[in-house]
Amino acid sequence: MNTILHKEFLSEIAKLKRITSTLSVEALVNFVAMEQRNFVTGNQKGEYLSSPQKQGMYLLAIASSQPEPSEIKVISEGKLTQIIKILNSIFNKYAFAYFPEKREQIEGLSEKWHKDRHVAMPAFINHFAGGFKISTDQIKSWISFYYAGFEQKIIVKFGISHEELLVVGDYFESKIMQHFEEMKVVVSRMKEYHAEIVGKMGIDPDAALEEMKNNEELKELTTKFFYGANELYAIDASEIEEQFGEKVKNSILEHFTTIRGESPEIQYITDMNPVTSKPIMSVDGERLYFVVNNSFYQSIIQNVENELAKGKNANSFLKARDKRLEEKTIDQFKKVLPADAEFYESAFETNKSHHEHDLVIIHDKNLIIVEAKASPPKEPLRDPSKAFVRINDHFRSNAGIQKAYNQAHALEDNIRKNGVVNLYDKKGNHLRELHLEQFENIYCICITRNDFGALATDLSLLLEKEKESKYPWAINIEDLECMINGFIHLGLTHCDFYKYLEQRAKLHGKVFGTDELEYAGAFLNYGGLEHFIEAKADFIPLDISESNIFDKIYMAILNGEQFTHTPIIPVLQELDRNMFASIKSPIRKQSKAKKDKRKTATKSKRKNRRK
Repeated sequence: MNTILHKEFLSEIAKLKRITSTLSVEALVNFVAMEQRNFVTGNQKGEYLSSPQKQGMYLLAIASSQPEPSEIKVISEGKLTQIIKILNSIFNKYAFAYFPEKREQIEGLSEKWHKDRHVAMPAFINHFAGGFKISTDQIKSWISFYYAGFEQKIIVKFGISHEELLVVGDYFESKIMQHFEEMKVVVSRMKEYHAEIVGKMGIDPDAALEEMKNNEELKELTTKFFYGANELYAIDASEIEEQFGEKVKNSILEHFTTIRGESPEIQYITDMNPVTSKPIMSVDGERLYFVVNNSFYQSIIQNVENELAKGKNANSFLKARDKRLEEKTIDQFKKVLPADAEFYESAFETNKSHHEHDLVIIHDKNLIIVEAKASPPKEPLRDPSKAFVRINDHFRSNAGIQKAYNQAHALEDNIRKNGVVNLYDKKGNHLRELHLEQFENIYCICITRNDFGALATDLSLLLEKEKESKYPWAINIEDLECMINGFIHLGLTHCDFYKYLEQRAKLHGKVFGTDELEYAGAFLNYGGLEHFIEAKADFIPLDISESNIFDKIYMAILNGEQFTHTPIIPVLQELDRNMFASIKSPIRKQSKAKKDKRKTATKSKRKNRRK
C-alpha cells in the first residue's frame, strides 16, 4: 500500500474509532446483528456492509479496546450510514494494494507482479470477506462430528465440553427468540392503541390526547418497546448460572466473553481479532450480548481446534480429524453412486504399505481416486508478494491441494503406464486388481475440510500438472454434501455427476468463480456447462447468484417440500472495456483547475435537465 493510500486508510480507522468511542455495546451489537440479518434475508437496501460477518467483528474489535462511554449517543440513521461507508472504505482500500503504484507503472510490471496478485487477491478476499457458507445447524453438526471423543481434553482447558457449549448457544438463541416474540406482542398492542386513538381523534382530539397521556398501559408498553428494542440480544450472566450452574457461567465469561475496554487495540483487519475468539460482548461481565452471526459457534471451532492441535495430544487429534473427513467423504459418494460401486478405503499400491490412497472407487467403467486434506488454508498476508509465498507453500505442502493431486495422479499414471495395478490394505492383504482396459474415465478428486475459495475452483492459478493431463476436481466437504443433496433432490443420478466432473475439468483458467457451488449451480441452472466450454471467450466470471439454487433446495428440504427447476440457456455478454477505462485510479490527484472545470460541467448538466 503506497504512502498516500496508507494515510487515507489510517484516517478512516481514526474516524471509525471516534464514532465507536461514543456508542454503547448494545448499540454496536444491534447494528452488527441488523446488518447480518439483512444480508441473510436479502433485505439490503441503500448503504450496506459488503461482508457483514467479517466487518461486524472488526467493528466490535475496534470498540472492544475502548471503555464504555459515560455519555452514550443515540445511533442515528446518519451515523449508521457513516459507519457502513467507513467500513466498506477500509475493506476496499486493501484491494488497492493489488493495483500498481505510479513507480511500478513507470518501471513496468513483471510477470511475477501479475502472478503474485492473481493468486493472492482472491485468497485474501475469500479469507477476509468470506466465512462459513453453511447454516447454523450445519456448523453445530460440524462441531459435534469433529470433536467427538475429545471431550475430556476440551473440559480440561475450558471447564466444559463442546457439547455443553452448543447447549449454551441454543439457550442464547432461544432467549433471543423469546425477546423477539415479546416485542411482537408489545408492537401489536401499541398498534391497537394507535388505531383506537386515531379513531377518537376524529371525534374529540383533546380528549383523545388526554386519554393517551394518562393511559398507564400505553406508558408501560412504550417503556417496554424502548428497552426491549435495545436488549434483544442481551441476557444476564446470572441466567446462565441459574440454568447451567456456576462452572458453565465461568467458562463462558473466561473463554468466550470480551469485556469492553480490556481488549488490546487493533488497527488492521489482518491484526489478530480478539473478538473472534471471544464474541460474546459485555461491559461488566453481568449483562452479556450474543452476536447472532454464527460467531459464537465459529469461536468454539477456533478455540477448540487451537487447543487440540497443539502439545502432546496434537497427533491423535490431527489423525482423527483426517479420518473423520474421509468417513464423511465416503458417505457423500455413497449417496450419489449406485449400490454396486466398489469402495476401497486406505488402499495401497504395494503390500508393504507404500503409496496410500484415501479412497478408491470403481463403478462401471469409471475409476475415482479421492484424497482428503483436513488442514485449513493459511491466512494471507497484507503484502501481495509475501502473501503469494505463504499461499503457494501451503498449496504444495503435504496438507495442500497439489499434494493431493500428486497422490491421486500417481495411481492414474501408474495404471496408464503399466496397464495393471494391484491394491492392498494396510496389512498387505490383496484387495483388487485394476486393469487399464476396464476404465474409460479416471477422475482425480481432492476433498478439503475447509473452503479454499478460488485456489480450489480455478486450479490453473497454482496447480502444476502435465499439459495433457486433466485437471482434478477440488471441493470442500460441506459444498460436496450440499451439491449432492441438491442433485438427489432434483432427481439427478450418477450419470449427471459424471457429466459434471467431465465438463468441470474444462473450465479451469477460463471460467472464474470463488465458490464451487457457483459452478454446480450453473450446471443445474443451464442443464450443463457446455455453453461455457463452447463460448469463444478467454475469461468468463460467474455470478455469485448461480449458487442460490442450493439455498432454495435446502429450504425446500427443511420445509418438507419438493423444489422443481427448469434449466434455461445462459446469456453470455461481452464485457464493455470502455466501462473499465472510465474508472479512475484511487491514487491519482486532480489539479484544482480540473476540479473547477468538472464542477462547472456538472452544474451545467443539472441546469439543462431542469429546462
